[in-house]
Amino acid sequence: MPDTTKHLFIILMMIHSISSAQLKSKKVLIEGTGNPLILLAGALAPMTSLADISKDLSAKYKVIRMEHFNIQMAAENKLLPLNYSVETEGKGIKYTLDSLGINEPVILVGSSYGGLMAMDFAIRDPKRTKALIILEPPAFDLIKNENIEGLHRTLEVTKNFTPHATITEKDVEAFRCLGINCDSINIRSLPQWKGWVETKNRLRGLSGKNKINSKKIRKFNKPVLIVTGTETNAVHKLINAVLDQQFKNSKQVFIKSGHAIPSTAPKELVRLILDFLN
Repeated sequence: MPDTTKHLFIILMMIHSISSAQLKSKKVLIEGTGNPLILLAGALAPMTSLADISKDLSAKYKVIRMEHFNIQMAAENKLLPLNYSVETEGKGIKYTLDSLGINEPVILVGSSYGGLMAMDFAIRDPKRTKALIILEPPAFDLIKNENIEGLHRTLEVTKNFTPHATITEKDVEAFRCLGINCDSINIRSLPQWKGWVETKNRLRGLSGKNKINSKKIRKFNKPVLIVTGTETNAVHKLINAVLDQQFKNSKQVFIKSGHAIPSTAPKELVRLILDFLN
């Protein structure tokens, strides 16, 4: 085990509250020392997918990675609570920080669905938030009335992913074809297909309601960095543009990447984060 000041591995067992099935802790990895910085991956990505970014950021910050409840429960072949939502994950961040004895304001960095979780925590508890960095959060509620290519197809596919859904290979194909042109490729022949099928139950996490409170967003006055991929789709670009208008203290930056920014542009992302925080 490496030096605990640089790489502390903590596993907090999942606890259920008495009546509401509210999950109260997450699996956690901690690296480095300094001001706490929370790294939140996308809905289908485990916290280990952010290892390289965490290592680079841990030179200056106490980087805390939290496993989403959705990832934990899919791995354990358990169903999500019927009332599962982004709020469930956002409150889980609070409970986990409490369990770690971290009361000072934190920096939140959230990619995709992790960005929604970061927003939920920050807007719900701005006093415990030092800065917010979001990478294309799928805040579809902000643009649900827009006639934009890809939006309605995405909403149509993901509406089937409920907390107790039986996820089939057909569901996996429909979801993955949202980001791949399946008219020109047999998606089931891709090398990623086997892994997608093995982790198919993670798709249940996309059922999390993400109703956005624009009024609270406009009141939020902590620094916000909004990161947009130059090669991402029109839906994510529009959502980020709307968020940039609504947050009063925000800055939008562009990075050469598609939606999966942490995996396609990790070094540039770290540079942008450090520049912003400095």
